[in-house]
Amino acid sequence: MDSINSQDCSTEPVYAAIDLGSNSFHLAIGKVHHHELRWVERRSEKVQLAAGINAENCLDAEVMERAILCLQQFQQRITHIPTHHIRIVGTKALRSAKNANILLAQIEQLFGQRAEIISGREEARLIYLGVSHSIPLLDQTNFVVDIGGGSTEFILGSGFNATNTESLHIGCVTFKQTFFTDGKLSQNRFSEAVTATRQQLQLISKTYLERGWNQAIGSSGSIKAILQAICGFGIITERITRSHLEMLIEHILAAGK
Repeated sequence: MDSINSQDCSTEPVYAAIDLGSNSFHLAIGKVHHHELRWVERRSEKVQLAAGINAENCLDAEVMERAILCLQQFQQRITHIPTHHIRIVGTKALRSAKNANILLAQIEQLFGQRAEIISGREEARLIYLGVSHSIPLLDQTNFVVDIGGGSTEFILGSGFNATNTESLHIGCVTFKQTFFTDGKLSQNRFSEAVTATRQQLQLISKTYLERGWNQAIGSSGSIKAILQAICGFGIITERITRSHLEMLIEHILAAGK
């Protein structure tokens, strides 16, 4: 959780956003100060909705309970914020789950409004917009990748404008469930996961490679975890290279689980 003392701007309008991700739920609260958004509080909880989707493609009771508990905690943090200043969005797991309406009804009861289930491309557009307002982007072409729990978004854009937005069925939670269910790692299983990823990437690679980019940015918790693992080898870096990834894969496979 990140929080900032906001006593000096208590009369300014307060806004909240809740992201119902396939891996984590996020709450962001901010105030507009001189036309700039300033964070008041940010929280993330690993609910792992995608891990709770069963063979019938429904959210199971356990993950539903985790989700509601998390949302109750979020609701307590934003009781002072007008409903029309709150936006709640759901992504891949809620797009996929057949019984998502049960959780959505609970959300409406808690917050007095329905959650909006956004498309993969809208998710990609919003990711790019968030990145472009968080870090300096080149006026040339930027390539943003966000690895989520149930999907991965690939965006090309310049400045604040996304020009190519795609969302593919590649997710850290769903891939764990598919290829590494029992937690065991092997070269064969890893190769299967890589093959599945390549098959998905074929849908967009030609267009993206032809367009090209000047800067690549990773924007998700998965990217941060990969970077932290690389730094754990004593490498001081803010960039992830192919050689870094190959070293990390070799180490992971040697661990066996």
